[in-house]
Amino acid sequence: ELQKKLRSLGKKGEKALMQALKETSIEGSSTMAENCPRVTGRLASSVHFETPTTEHFVYKDANGRGYIGTFLNSPKGLSVMFGTNVEYAEAANENSSKPKFFEKGIARARQVLPMRMKKNLDKIMNEK
Repeated sequence: ELQKKLRSLGKKGEKALMQALKETSIEGSSTMAENCPRVTGRLASSVHFETPTTEHFVYKDANGRGYIGTFLNSPKGLSVMFGTNVEYAEAANENSSKPKFFEKGIARARQVLPMRMKKNLDKIMNEK
């Protein structure tokens, strides 16, 4: 219902929705990174979010080695993506001493999205 309301507000609604999605992705990706197992720091450092305007994402591990972290497929339209492109992330999510960090990040995003959408909707509704 909130998403429908935001879309009915045209460009202002789209802007508010995108802001809500960005804020949600920040929280989801932060939760995901906080719960990653750490050996070199590469996995936690690789967790990020992308919007349709993201051109590239580069990060370093604890040893200073640089990596390109951009997702293979970019989000389109009114959407964002968060996660990692590290090849061993799925195995680490299932088999490490700190399992299920993907799920923890997604659960956090699901938890905060309605609040973020309402906050941003209220903000544009109160603008003149």
